[in-house]
Amino acid sequence: MNQPDIKDIEISIPKIGDEIDCTFSRIDKEFVYVEFGYKSEGRIKITEFTDEEIKNFNINIKIRAEFKDESFSFPILSTSNIKRSLELESLEAKFKNNDFINAKFIAKKDDHIIVNLGEKNFIKGKIPKSEMSDELFNNFYKKNQTIKSQIISLENEYILSINELKNTYNLKFLEYIKNNDIKEISAKITEIKDNNIVVNFMNLEIDIDRENITYSNKKNLNNVFKKNSTHIFNLIKSNNGKRISKLQINSLKNPWPELRNAKNNIIELNGKIIAVKDFGIFVEYNKIFDIYIPSKECSWKKYKVNDFKVNDSISFTITNVNESEKKILGSIKNCIPSDEELFYNANKSEKISVKFTKDIGKDYIGKSIQGLNVIINKDDISWSNDENNLNLNELYECKLIRLSNKKDTLRVSIKNLTNNPWVTFKNKFKTNTILEDVDILEIDKENIIIDVYQDCKAFFPFKLVSENALENLKKTNKISGIVDKFDDKKKQILLNNIKFEKRLEKNQIKDFNKSQGEYNSKLGDVFKDKIRIP
Repeated sequence: MNQPDIKDIEISIPKIGDEIDCTFSRIDKEFVYVEFGYKSEGRIKITEFTDEEIKNFNINIKIRAEFKDESFSFPILSTSNIKRSLELESLEAKFKNNDFINAKFIAKKDDHIIVNLGEKNFIKGKIPKSEMSDELFNNFYKKNQTIKSQIISLENEYILSINELKNTYNLKFLEYIKNNDIKEISAKITEIKDNNIVVNFMNLEIDIDRENITYSNKKNLNNVFKKNSTHIFNLIKSNNGKRISKLQINSLKNPWPELRNAKNNIIELNGKIIAVKDFGIFVEYNKIFDIYIPSKECSWKKYKVNDFKVNDSISFTITNVNESEKKILGSIKNCIPSDEELFYNANKSEKISVKFTKDIGKDYIGKSIQGLNVIINKDDISWSNDENNLNLNELYECKLIRLSNKKDTLRVSIKNLTNNPWVTFKNKFKTNTILEDVDILEIDKENIIIDVYQDCKAFFPFKLVSENALENLKKTNKISGIVDKFDDKKKQILLNNIKFEKRLEKNQIKDFNKSQGEYNSKLGDVFKDKIRIP
């Protein structure tokens, strides 16, 4: 075989700026060595490669590089410009396809955030404040922290938008569910925010508002959900039947009716203390609710922070449920009998010694000798309406009558230590009882009084007394009548003389008729012996 003449061989010597495909040869601490044409060897600074690239180097791998000098021995090559050009091409493609960018935070200015769009090179971009929510703009970002966004302009500089990216995701998601008859999807939670979570479905990042993912009232959704956990989500339809991008975890059931039922029926619940404050405590219930128990509802005695510890289990009841604002109030007191309740249950209707210390209008309040809270209504001091005052700081013997509605105060009475004089007085006078020739006790301007007892009074109003009776009482100081009415409010018994005389007259006619057989007597026949005929 004839060897080629050396003059026929053309050797192309690369120049600065030329790009060439090289093959990996070897590596040391400073350079990666590559072979290019005719077993010539060049070198590339090791700092141009990532740890992952270096890890994957082998003698068959191809590396495209650019010449930086024309040295005959081990010329310097570089991949930087080539990699940068490739990244710029990739960014342009993502802009055309509305794909997302994993921008890296560099710095924050008054009206925008500076980011790096390059994976291996620094490619500056910015996200205007107007293109993201206030919450995201005000976040504290670490250097190189990823901010997922979308390029919306690359004319003079790279401008990105987070808001536009969300719109793009929603449009793609709507397009997907429009073309697919599905009722639920499986998605992974990728981010948990204050009022929503972000889920990844088919590489689409979709925001789901708090109200659609949980019935919880917990402020921190991290206590309800775990990042990277996968859930089944229901697709929610709008009123016109079109599917929209709202989702709801289908494993959740609405527990608010249970809370309302617990409140209405005073059902005792159990929870775990998650915070102790000067103004009260917070209890976690069913892992998704934080229930606030005000300090006044934590104990029957003075509230002390040291009496409660985080993570302790505790029993409580629900006192108020506001579903629209997701506020729940509770009480520990309702699960624990007060000292007053214990005392009352053991000493119902017994006597108790009390020192009253304050006049609060219709009531006096004070303490028993046992140190219990006591209240007395002024109407319960005496059976007399005129005797309803007490001397403060003086000890009184009282009778227990009931426990207050809040179960923290004993209701007492002084007048109940004796029988009700009105009841005693009424027992002497039964309705329709005939009283004949009773002594007159007193006569005032309007009445004839026959009996009094404390504030109680029995009397004949003049309008209910006949003229004959009025004339007769002047001689005998006696009067007859029928018990007619009771006035419990005024403690008065009204007697009727006219009704008595009519009944007496009727009975006399009846008796006379019986004595005459079938003869129908007249009024004149009854009184003819009393009538003088001249």
